[in-house]
Amino acid sequence: MLKQIKHWQQFYLKLTNYLYDDCGNFDHYVRAMIKLLKSFCHWVETEKGIILCWYNSDG
Repeated sequence: MLKQIKHWQQFYLKLTNYLYDDCGNFDHYVRAMIKLLKSFCHWVETEKGIILCWYNSDG
């Protein structure tokens, strides 16, 4: 489980760095994108039964 959490944290940092630095987006948009991604992952797990253990649904 720690490996999946570490992977999610690395992905989170890279994604937020990309959205902030490369795209020039602001806090509200970046938070909305992270929330959308987590919601999509939760939907895939609950509705489609595909287990995506690479993200931490608590954080």
